[in-house]
Amino acid sequence: MSSTSNNYQRNPDDSKIGLSKLDESLSQDISDAQFNKSREPTPPRGLSNTVVENHSDIDEDFLDLVPELGTAFGMPVYEHFGPGSRLHSMSSRRGSMLGSGQGSIIGSEWNSSGYFRNRATKTSYTTKVVGTEDELVIAKRVSRTSLTPKGEAREKPWLKGKSRRRLRNLSWIFCAGIALGCVSIALQVWAAWRSVTNFDYCEVLIDEFDTFREDIWTREVQVGGFGNGAFDWTTSSERNSYVKDGKLYILPTLTNETISNDDILNGYTVNLTADGTCTGQGADQCWITSNRSENVILPPVQSARLNTKLSASIKYGKIEIRAKMPKGDWLWPALWLLPVNDTYGPWPASGEIDIVESRGNGVLYEEGGYDQISSTLHWGPSTTIDGYLQTFMSYRRKLSLFGNTFHTFGLEWSDKYIKTYVDKRLQQVFYHRFNKPFWEVGKFLPTYQNGSYIQNPWPAGSPIAPFDQEFYLILNVAVGGTNGFFPDQMGNKPWRNTQQNTAASSFWSSVSSWYLSWPQNPEDRAMVVDSVKMYKICDKSK
Repeated sequence: MSSTSNNYQRNPDDSKIGLSKLDESLSQDISDAQFNKSREPTPPRGLSNTVVENHSDIDEDFLDLVPELGTAFGMPVYEHFGPGSRLHSMSSRRGSMLGSGQGSIIGSEWNSSGYFRNRATKTSYTTKVVGTEDELVIAKRVSRTSLTPKGEAREKPWLKGKSRRRLRNLSWIFCAGIALGCVSIALQVWAAWRSVTNFDYCEVLIDEFDTFREDIWTREVQVGGFGNGAFDWTTSSERNSYVKDGKLYILPTLTNETISNDDILNGYTVNLTADGTCTGQGADQCWITSNRSENVILPPVQSARLNTKLSASIKYGKIEIRAKMPKGDWLWPALWLLPVNDTYGPWPASGEIDIVESRGNGVLYEEGGYDQISSTLHWGPSTTIDGYLQTFMSYRRKLSLFGNTFHTFGLEWSDKYIKTYVDKRLQQVFYHRFNKPFWEVGKFLPTYQNGSYIQNPWPAGSPIAPFDQEFYLILNVAVGGTNGFFPDQMGNKPWRNTQQNTAASSFWSSVSSWYLSWPQNPEDRAMVVDSVKMYKICDKSK
């Protein structure tokens, strides 16, 4: 860059134009330009004329400098923003070197429009070369997109015509839709609020497990799998059910901790009838002999199942159980109810209410592990016909998993509806309103496969039966089974539901794989129950 074109110093404290300590070779010219305001301006080198528009707000000292210093771009007071090159007293169209085709200021950018701003007043001005490129026009920049003169009304053609009316109509339709949606939501909330009845409840049972109360809880003792083909032997041992630190533990353990592996596989007989401990009915529930040749083994796991059949039951009421589910592959915890009497016949004709069922498998198990629970009503005319799929619902969590933390599992049951929930009433898991007889809900076929007619086990026209009788509470942790709760082809399952008598043997032969998933800490492997509360709807006539 030429030394004669930039021999002055910049100082932001200089007023208005910000020039100080000018080069001696230019000081006289600039002094004349700055203070001799009566002098006729001459255009910058390379331009024949300079025009200033709307210049009432432009500093007069600056205007005097225009002929000599161009637009003073780049100086402390005025800063350049546009694409055009900054003008300089020694600049030309092609550069700062007179008589040269090149220089430090790119000449090709000279013809572009630009603008500059007064830093003190924040006022912007446009610059452009017009005509035959020999006239520099400086004008106050107008911050408007419209070219309409100031003070005149701007045209708004988009507000006219059919398109405007169509837009207005669409706006009204949109607003009307929003209003109708809000009204609809309000009506649904109101209807739901009216459908929930706040009953008066009377206490039936409250147990916070300061000790194990044998007057409340009956330990069931069986080896038959309870109709599900489960692989656990339910015992009365305190190894499998006990109270500790104000909590009830139902803990599954391996049978080989009390009986040898050889006895489990062959030649050992368990006869619960003989020792008087069996709580079941029939030989298959109370008696078993291991036989290697027939691939029949003793139940490889011992666990516990507790009930309140002799102490507490409800017909319509409320139950809340605070508990934590167990961890471990193929564990099957449940909090549920069965009828005190089989009024309408054997299961499932007289009903079953599952408040909570879960699985101890991990969260990656396809059917849901200890991150999921389900609630179900079982009902049907026979053991081979169960309509539970129409009254089943599951609930899954990604945080605060059921195997990690305690949750309150609730049941509300009246002659109008039955529902389950987690932690609070609004966090509903399952809901069924009694507005249609279960015979109609089931839509059962008229005959069995053998051609015999299927009979309706419930009173004609009753929308509640079989859930119109006394039910008692059951707490248990089962293991495995062949009823389909653990579907085949999922989670490296070591047995098949079609095996029936040999499924337990297949399960036990894979103990080295599934037992690794069972925590050694009872706090994690057991179902831990903090409290049980049962209430019935109060009879106001008494």
